[in-house]
Amino acid sequence: MEDNEIMTIQEVSQYLKMNERTVYKLIQAGQIPAAKLGKQYRLNKDKINEWLGFKVAELELDELECLEKDHKEAVVAITPLLKKESIVFNFYAVSKSQAIQKLSSVLAKAHDLSSEEEQKLISAVIERERLCSTAIGEGVAIPHPRDVVLPDIKKPLLAVGVVKNGMDFESIDGKPTHLVFLLVAPKSDIHLRIMARLSRLLRDKAFRYKLSQATNYEEFMKIIKDKKDALAKEAKK
Repeated sequence: MEDNEIMTIQEVSQYLKMNERTVYKLIQAGQIPAAKLGKQYRLNKDKINEWLGFKVAELELDELECLEKDHKEAVVAITPLLKKESIVFNFYAVSKSQAIQKLSSVLAKAHDLSSEEEQKLISAVIERERLCSTAIGEGVAIPHPRDVVLPDIKKPLLAVGVVKNGMDFESIDGKPTHLVFLLVAPKSDIHLRIMARLSRLLRDKAFRYKLSQATNYEEFMKIIKDKKDALAKEAKK
């Protein structure tokens, strides 16, 4: 299913794993973007993904788990996206705009993005922040562009700023932000799956704290591996 595919209520129901009546009520309430063609509603998959991106902080753990998977029930992997040069420890920024600019520069250097691509990413992420802060609470922010801005990249890109003492990222809960994950993906559904995966992992308070106190790449990656192994064991029970 392509990102810009037009979907029926039944298809959206299957995609979101909720019953058709609930989808219809959300449309009627103006919460899910939809257009009417004759007597039938039609929904754009890309717009659905965008809507879900705004709702990530409100979703339950089981809902996030569903979003992590594709049609083959494969869970997105975070660790392959975390390059050593794309994680900044003792990260510092006086504002979220500066944080976005710094992490975009880190991402550009790590993945050989052009200066034009870097500026396009910065502008798109800052514009997304104007709509609603991507600081989802509990010390975590996942800034990202609203739309696909780098369609030529082959895989998702991720940069991380570890802010040990916290910073003001205009979080929805008013708390300081300690972990900033800058995400850009070539397709909106991949983007959404990674956001869901990160959000579910980072709901764990102990896990968040350990990551925020990490001082080097090896320590950071071990914390993630240990969490991944614990989830795998839990899934087998």
